[in-house]
Amino acid sequence: MNDNIIDIMVTIDVDTILNSQGKKFDSGQVFTLEKSNPKQPSHLYNFSTGGVRLSSQAIYMVARRNNTQVGEGSDELSINLKEGDLVHWRSTSLSEGLYHAVLLYQYTQTSPVVTPQNPDYVQGVTPVVLNHTPMPIINQNDPSAQPIAQSVKNFYWEGRAVRQGSITYTWAFMIVDSDNQVVGYCDWDPYINID
Repeated sequence: MNDNIIDIMVTIDVDTILNSQGKKFDSGQVFTLEKSNPKQPSHLYNFSTGGVRLSSQAIYMVARRNNTQVGEGSDELSINLKEGDLVHWRSTSLSEGLYHAVLLYQYTQTSPVVTPQNPDYVQGVTPVVLNHTPMPIINQNDPSAQPIAQSVKNFYWEGRAVRQGSITYTWAFMIVDSDNQVVGYCDWDPYINID
């Protein structure tokens, strides 16, 4: 089995999403952030202004360039995998004052639709918790000095490419405030190509 690992970092601009709450978009729809049902996240790709989707305004995905086909730095990242490759997704937020965080919580293959005769192309998508992740803090007294060590628990999602083909998938994520309270649920839809 191939042990190649493709890491994807998802950066979500929380302020853009929160500031869109209640605004009318080109379709005439008013954006409402889903706040109570994680199974019905707000679909960011359904809301456009001047032809630019809300997901394109708020989500930035990056991976190593040799693993990307198109969409580097956008919500439409298309990555290239080989059968047997592992893919890791991690998320972080852009938030004024760092008052919000984001957590990916649900991966779904949306096209082609998964059926018993047509199973997932990326299987075993589950969170992996790391008990010791380095997270140094700047030394305020001397920023060029040795950073102050701290260690935190962190996680990523991992799945394995098991079939050749091109798929669209969605990632649902929750926005959490500084009191660890869920502010809302959203999703968007990038791509994977498996050779």
